[in-house]
Amino acid sequence: MTMPDTASPVYEAGAAIPRRRWLRVIPPLLLACIISYMDRVKIAFAMPGVGLM
Repeated sequence: MTMPDTASPVYEAGAAIPRRRWLRVIPPLLLACIISYMDRVKIAFAMPGVGLM
């Protein structure tokens, strides 16, 4: 079994793909979670006053 040559451009491009994929997936996912949390908190604050009118 031979070790891949880390100096070759093919190895570098192959290793960078998973990293780039996570850098494209995580920010929108994090933003969606933050927006969802903020929406949930606003609803929780509004619910006690809804039944009083």
